[in-house]
Amino acid sequence: MVAIDSLLAAQAGWLTRIRLAHGGGIAGFEAELLPLIQRYASCVHLLPAAAEGPFSEAGGLFQLGLQTAFFALQGTDARIFAGPSSLTTRQQLEPRWRLATFAAGLCSELHRVADRLEVSDEAGQQRWHPLLEPLMDWLQRQQLRHYQFRWLPCRPAARSLGLFLLPQMLPEALLRQLAEGHDLVLPHLMASVSGVPVYPEPNVLDALVRRALWLCLQQGTSPSNSGEDPAWADEVLQRELIDGMRQLAASDPGWVVNREKSRLWWAADGAYVVWPGGGEDVLRLLTANGLSGLPKGAKEAAELLLRSGAVEPRPDGSEFWSIRPPGGRGAVNALKLRHPGQVGLGCDAAPAMPLADELCNRSTPAAAMAVPRRPVEAIAPSPAATPPESSAEERFAQATVSAMPTSPTEQLPLIEDSAEPTSEAAPSPPEPTWVLDAPLRLNPAIRSALAVALASPALQPQWEARASEPQTQSPLFVPLSALSGTGPQPAAILRALREAGMLEAAEGEAPTVQRMLEGASVPGLLLSAPYLRQRTDAC
Repeated sequence: MVAIDSLLAAQAGWLTRIRLAHGGGIAGFEAELLPLIQRYASCVHLLPAAAEGPFSEAGGLFQLGLQTAFFALQGTDARIFAGPSSLTTRQQLEPRWRLATFAAGLCSELHRVADRLEVSDEAGQQRWHPLLEPLMDWLQRQQLRHYQFRWLPCRPAARSLGLFLLPQMLPEALLRQLAEGHDLVLPHLMASVSGVPVYPEPNVLDALVRRALWLCLQQGTSPSNSGEDPAWADEVLQRELIDGMRQLAASDPGWVVNREKSRLWWAADGAYVVWPGGGEDVLRLLTANGLSGLPKGAKEAAELLLRSGAVEPRPDGSEFWSIRPPGGRGAVNALKLRHPGQVGLGCDAAPAMPLADELCNRSTPAAAMAVPRRPVEAIAPSPAATPPESSAEERFAQATVSAMPTSPTEQLPLIEDSAEPTSEAAPSPPEPTWVLDAPLRLNPAIRSALAVALASPALQPQWEARASEPQTQSPLFVPLSALSGTGPQPAAILRALREAGMLEAAEGEAPTVQRMLEGASVPGLLLSAPYLRQRTDAC
C-alpha cells in the first residue's frame, strides 16, 4: 500500500507551483492548503480519473485534482469576487474566496470515486463504500496492502455525489471559517462541487474551476495518455454550453423566455432553445469569454449536447424538434432541454411561467409539421422562366400564385393530370424498418451512438435479409467500423452494452466476434434480437 507521503512526493513539482500561486509562504501553504491536499490523497489514493485518455494511469485522479486546483487558484488573481460589496469587505473576503476556489478545483471530479468506480479487495469480497470513509482509511481498517477496481457502466455523471463526499475533504473548522460573516462563499463552493447552478448571482468560483478543468484536459499533461477521451470532453464541454445558455437567459433580451422571436421557449411539453440561432449565440459568448476548443458550429454543438445527454432526442434519435411558437411565425427547429432548470427556469429567481399549450405535437413527425408542398414536376415553372437567383421557396410561391383559381368555387387538383400513367403514381407500401429498443438504464449517449451505427450502409444487407424473417431471433452483427465517429469510443459502447446485457456473448468470452463481409474478416459485436423492434409506422 502506497503511503500518502509517497503520493505527495510524486507530485512535488505541482505542489511547488501551488505553494507559489498561494503566495502565503511555506508556513501559509502548510497551514491552509497542505491539509486539504493530504485529505484528497487519502480519498482517491492511486485511482485513475478515466478508463482511457488523459489521467487514466494510476494516481491520475490525484494528479487531475492538483492541476485543476492550481489553475483555478491561479485564475483568482484576475477575478473580483462579491462585486457589489465594498472594497473593505472584498479585501476581507478575498482569502476565503481563494481558499474556496482551490478546494472546489481539488474536488471538482471527486464524484468519480462514487459514480464511476467500484473498489474492492483482491478477492472481491469486501467493497469500499466511498460515501462512508476515505479509501486510505478503509485500506488501513481492513489491513489491505492491495486492492482492485472496476469501471461502472457508462451513464450521466452524478456530480451531486461530490456534495456527500465533501465532509471527508473539508474539516469542520474550515467550513466554519468559510461560512463566517458571509452567505455566498460556502454555498458557491458546494454548488460548484455538486454541479448545481446558483441564482441570481453568477458563480465566479465555478467558472474558474470549469475553465481550469477544461485546460487540464486540453493540455493532456498526463505522460502516458494517448489522446483525449471524447466522452469526458463532451461532458465538460456540455457544461460550458449549458452555462452559456443560462447566462444568455439571464442577461440577453433575445433570450427572454416566451417573448416574440425569443431563442428560449417554455411550455407544457418542456423547454426548447431555437437552433441554430441559439447555438450561434452560445458559441459567440463562450468565444468572447476566452474558451478554446469549442465546436466548429451550431450543428456540431447540437450533436455534442445530444451525445452527452444534456438535451432530449426525438423518438427517431435525431436532435432537432419542430416547434410552433405562438404568434404565427411558423415551425422552427429547436433543441429540447432535459429540464427547464438547466437554464434557470422554474426557480425562485426566475418567476416566469410555462405556456399552457404544447409547442410540439409528439405524434406528428418533424417532416409532417413543415408547410406542405406539391410535387416539383407539377408546380415548378420552366427553367427559361425562372431567374437563376430565385430560391426553391420563391419558385414555389410564384408557381402557387400563378395557379390560383379564377373562381372561388374552382378546386385545384392535388396532383397534375399526366398523359400516361406511370408506375411512380401508385405509392408503394412502406418498407418495414427496425428500431433500437434498449433498456432505459442505457446511457443516452450510447443509445444515440448505437442508433447511428444501425443506420450505417454496412448493415443494409442484414436489414434486407431480415425483411423475409420478421420474427427471427438471431443476433444482429454490427461492425466496429460502424461505431467509429458516433461519439463515444467503441470500447466504451461495448462495455456499456455488455453491462446492460445486450450482447450475445457468454460470460468470460470476448465481447467481439469476427465475420466475413465482402471477402474480408471484420470485427464486430452481436446485438441480441430482443433489443430490436420491427415497425412499419413513422414516428
